[in-house]
Amino acid sequence: MNEISTLISSATAVVATMVALFLLRQGQVDRRKLAEDAEREHARQISAWADWHGLGDFGTFAKPRLPAVFVRNSSDAAVYDVFVDFRAPIDGALFRVGLGPVPPGETRVQEIDYDGQLEAGWEPAALFARVNFRDSSGRRWLRDAFGRLRADLGHGQDDFFEQGGKILGG
Repeated sequence: MNEISTLISSATAVVATMVALFLLRQGQVDRRKLAEDAEREHARQISAWADWHGLGDFGTFAKPRLPAVFVRNSSDAAVYDVFVDFRAPIDGALFRVGLGPVPPGETRVQEIDYDGQLEAGWEPAALFARVNFRDSSGRRWLRDAFGRLRADLGHGQDDFFEQGGKILGG
């Protein structure tokens, strides 16, 4: 009888230890997720999209609307070193243009001028614009053409130049 109670007591101690370790691990995972969410909070409020833009700096009566990339900072802090990668409307060449900082609550517009005729039905979504920026904590982020946000791999770690990308003056 004494051996049975010792065996039950030992098994209970092992199960209790396993449950405690599982709960400890789960707590660490939850805290890590909360920390990641807090890190991303500022970056989540930066959006970018491509659309038509009315008669602007480059617009003419022949081209009253130009495709453009819009970068919106809906946060309470500025973002820095903002640049946009996009595909040219006519030949699909890859370009990068710097926009500088974007203050809180503001939208920057980068019109995309082009030479030639756009294909029938062409839409600005074909620019496949993505925005790169540094948040107020110094972390770099990338939001792709599909709206997905991820940490930027760092200078020279993307495949921009391998794809034949060219940097434009902004």
